[in-house]
Amino acid sequence: MAPLSNTAEKQSTIVREWVTAAEQYGERDAYLSKRHSARITWNESAIATDVSRGSKNETFFVRTRNVCESGMSFLSRHSIPLHSRLEIHLDSGPESVTGVVAHSSTALGGYIIGVVFE
Repeated sequence: MAPLSNTAEKQSTIVREWVTAAEQYGERDAYLSKRHSARITWNESAIATDVSRGSKNETFFVRTRNVCESGMSFLSRHSIPLHSRLEIHLDSGPESVTGVVAHSSTALGGYIIGVVFE
């Protein structure tokens, strides 16, 4: 799968659609900390492809945990290095967004990966 190049406006539209979908069933996180907006719990299957310069374009099958206008987190069975540039799309559709891995921590059965959207 070749990386899709979305305009900032197109990416913003996709993210807003994801946040709207999450709001239908998820709960808003009251803890903001360093975040600019509250995250909403979200449980969707997704695919994250490492499109960093020089990467082998590894693909990771992940499960979303939460989303907001500026980023998301997901569960992965594999570690993904910090600062990796990812192209993320839901199993349910071809539209994708890009983001950068901001944090990674171990979790039961894998890793929690935090991504900041570009």
